[in-house]
Formats: sequence, structure tokens, C-alpha cells
Amino acid sequence: MNARRLVTLLASTALLALALVACGDDSDDGGAPANNSAANNSTANNASTNNATNNATNNATNNNTPTNNATNNNNTPTNNATNNNSPANNNPPANFTEEGRDLADCISDCLNASNPGSINLNNQTILGVRGVLDAEDHVLNVNGENVIYGDLDVYELKAPPRRVVDLILRKPAGSLADPVMTVSDGLGAIAFAYIDDGAAEIRHRFVYPYVNDLPLFVLVEDAVNFNNYPDGPYVGGDDYTYELTWETSDFAPVELGVLASGGTLTHSDAIDTRGEMHFYRFTSAEGVTPQLTVNVNGNADFSVIAAPLNAFGGQAVYTNYGCEDGGVNAVRTWQGVGMFTEEHLFAVWECNSNARADFNYTVTITAP
Repeated sequence: MNARRLVTLLASTALLALALVACGDDSDDGGAPANNSAANNSTANNASTNNATNNATNNATNNNTPTNNATNNNNTPTNNATNNNSPANNNPPANFTEEGRDLADCISDCLNASNPGSINLNNQTILGVRGVLDAEDHVLNVNGENVIYGDLDVYELKAPPRRVVDLILRKPAGSLADPVMTVSDGLGAIAFAYIDDGAAEIRHRFVYPYVNDLPLFVLVEDAVNFNNYPDGPYVGGDDYTYELTWETSDFAPVELGVLASGGTLTHSDAIDTRGEMHFYRFTSAEGVTPQLTVNVNGNADFSVIAAPLNAFGGQAVYTNYGCEDGGVNAVRTWQGVGMFTEEHLFAVWECNSNARADFNYTVTITAP
């Protein structure tokens, strides 16, 4: 049985910190990323700080250690990049952007030129992107020391406010890559997904949180590199291709009703499909400070994440979230302006996008 490592990105003005979170899983999926990380828990502690800078041929710099981090951006190569680096006779589908260049390895304040890829769902003329993980040595600045790592591709992703996105990671026919991806808000890992042996794709659902022009970040890397950090060896090359595609849908949270002062709301559900994220909404009088508990019923294989979503002004911003140990309940409160709104939103998902019929949980919301 392999444990999964979830990497959490913590952005500051000049660096990205990676919290390595040990999350359990009940099955051994061979090619899935294995855990070589630190303790478990939360988006904001436990981290080895990381500012990945990219040495490779197109000078891309990127802020991710072997933590799956895919970040996404608006600056794709003019209207559809060229098809340099994909395997012969394995071209991407029509309406795909071909990223033949080396993309950024960090989210912000990169030491070299920063050129992330772009996924802009406000204008869906492009249906997917084909990328390649090169074989060059990339330099990560970790706690002031240079560390060699394999290639990371970072994208900036933008979408309409509260649009639900299913991001789909595929391994094209003939590809040697074993790709993994992370979706981050720059402060933590919102979604982490890897392709099991024998599967062709994995998807993860999330809601785009912002009403302004801020991006989410999507990071893609190879599972071999993820597992072999920090000592290597690392893999990559022209045949290490991957595809990202997406589907979008309306935000339709489960309605839980009205929380009265001193009252309680409950709901039971299960994560039985990989990559699911469940959304919920309830209302309360202004000034009520709700407390959320997600009880996983002692299932040691179920590592839950629960996140209050700040609903102020029509947004759905992830707050106060982190990956719990297997079998540990998540307890959260609404913070900042989010606790003063009448509308309250939250999301529940599994730490490593795993799913099982017995990944049952019970949500309890109280107003002390």
C-alpha cells in the first residue's frame, strides 16, 4: 500500500512554500505517486519552502517541488503554439493548443523569464492543451539551496465566477509520461490527481473562486520525478506528452436550508467517484458564526478536505482548508468577511482524488 503525498503551495511575494502532506490510500496503484514527505495536515504549516527556478532551454521558471502543481495562465503562445516536441504521428486533436515551448516552473517572482501556459475558460475557443515534459535539468531554489529537478509545466486558469470546472488530465497514445497534476490558488493545493496504471485519464472537479481577474494555477509533472525528489534520477523528453482538457457546468450546490442561532444542520454523502468535489450552501442570519464538522466515520483510508468558501460579493474563495490524516474528521469555521454573510458555501473532497463506495461522511453545521 502506497501513501500519497499532497503538496500544498504557499505563495508569498518572493517564494512558494510546499507543505508535504501524507495522505493514506487503501490500494497500491503501482505508478501512482508515492509518499516521501513530512507530516500531514493543513495548507499553511508543515512546509519546506520552495521557489522553483527553471534552467531549461526556453528559460522557464516554476515554483513547484515534486508536488503536483499545475498552474495555468493567460499567456499562451500566440494563438496556438507550434507543434515542435510531440512524438511523430501523435498530433493533438483539433482545437488544441500545442505547447512545444518550455513552460514556467514557478508561480511568481521567478529568477528567470516566466512564461506560464494559459487556460482561459472565459473564451472557450480552445478545447485542450498538449504539453511535453522535457529531459533538461531544472533548478529549484529550496531554502536558499539549488536543487536539480525534472520539468514542471505551470498554467494559469481563469473562468467565470462560480463556474464549476472538470479538469481532465490525459496520457496520449504513445506517451511515456505518467503525469500528475495539482490545482492551486497559490496558497494551497485545491486538487491533486494522478493517473492509475492502465487508465488513460483522471479528472478533478473544482469551482472557480474569483470575481476579479486572479488565476488559479495548474501544475503538471511526471510521477517518476515526483517520487524521486530530491535525489533523482528524473525523466522527460519529446515522448513525455500529456493533454489537459476541460468541461464546465453551472454551480449547483446541495441546499441545506436555514441555520438558526443555536440550531443544527446535517447531511450525509459519499465520495464514490474519483476527482469529485461536493458543494453545499446554507443561509443564516448575519452575525451567526457557523462551525462545520465533516465526520468520516473513522475510515482510516479516507483523507478528507473541507473548505468554507467565502461567498462575499458573489465569489466562492477557498478558505481554512487542508488535508486531514486518514480517518480524522475535519472541523472548520468561516473566517473574515465570509462569516458575516447570510449565504454560506463549503466544499468537501478527498485529499488525493481517491474514491470508494465506503468513503461516507456526515456533515454537521452548528451555530454556537
